[in-house]
Amino acid sequence: MIHIVDPERALSYPGWTLRPGEFAVLAPYFRTNESQPRRKKQKQERSVTDIQTEEHHASIREWLTHCIEEAQASWPEHKATETISLEEDPPDIDFIGLLKLAERFMTFQREPVLVEQDKDCMTMDTLDLFHVAVSNPANSCRRIQLPDDTSYILPPQASFIIGDLHTSMDALVELARSKGGFDCVVLDPPWPNKSVHRSDHYETQDIYDLFTIPLPSMLRQDQCCLVVVWVTNKPKYRRFITDKLFKAWGVKWIADWYWIKMTTAGELVMPLDSPHRKPYEQIVVGHTCGKEHAIGSHAIASVPCRRHSRKPPLQDILYPLLRPKAQCLEMFARCLLPSWTSWGNECIKFQNQKYYVREENGEHAEPVLKKEK
Repeated sequence: MIHIVDPERALSYPGWTLRPGEFAVLAPYFRTNESQPRRKKQKQERSVTDIQTEEHHASIREWLTHCIEEAQASWPEHKATETISLEEDPPDIDFIGLLKLAERFMTFQREPVLVEQDKDCMTMDTLDLFHVAVSNPANSCRRIQLPDDTSYILPPQASFIIGDLHTSMDALVELARSKGGFDCVVLDPPWPNKSVHRSDHYETQDIYDLFTIPLPSMLRQDQCCLVVVWVTNKPKYRRFITDKLFKAWGVKWIADWYWIKMTTAGELVMPLDSPHRKPYEQIVVGHTCGKEHAIGSHAIASVPCRRHSRKPPLQDILYPLLRPKAQCLEMFARCLLPSWTSWGNECIKFQNQKYYVREENGEHAEPVLKKEK
């Protein structure tokens, strides 16, 4: 099954629209030019990782090709939106540095913060954002304003904790218990990457630190729960998830999904068989059911964000697989979703009001998700 997702619509909220151009890749990153003579390169010994990656690619290539063809056949028209200049980005807050500073002054576990429902905007001191659960109980967006006049948008019914694996797990477990446990947890860990760094801090994390996440304590106990993990195309990381991490958490692998990256015109962002980078990423899906849970392979097609490693939202794909009003958590998040809990050391990074346009008339179109079998 192929799902076509429009991230700009899916990440917009009632009264607030993601500014145009955040997800606007107008042309492939590069193309293979068969007419140009290839320069002879010095033959290099292929690594075991390279060989295994290509073997896996070969095993799914036919299926991926079919999914790409289906996506292109029903690809929606996109407005010709120029990519926004990086010069127009709001200045970055040093969330990592402030997180460490807040830890120095944290002498006790703080009570959760509820954003005031009768006010559009609530003022908070910057350090009060860290190591504590902050929730918007309202059915509409609210804003948090910091002393420097920076504002962050909180979607309806959204919660977040800005923290790291060493300082905020207790707060996250308490929040999970207050919600009756999470039905679904999506993780986007910062897998090591020699060529591209997602952030100066995320990329230094040891993957074995993931074992410190008390996932079983955060899951709903009386329901079958889903655990969804984004992973790079290196087979060793997928094996790490299925053979080690899932087993430690009591989770059973059930499916691999793939995110196919396409331009606004419906082209792959790079050749499917590129030996350097692939136009897709993997998602490993597991569950806690005692019985078999049939989900099967899925492909998600969308235009990638111009910011490295910002993934398309999965909520519309996951909801049909969950109970009504399921509680969901995203870990290593960098944005918030309505009715979801988000955790990470930069989880409100892309909630800065300057990434959004306020709708004067208050009208909002719901996110569109196309499904093709």
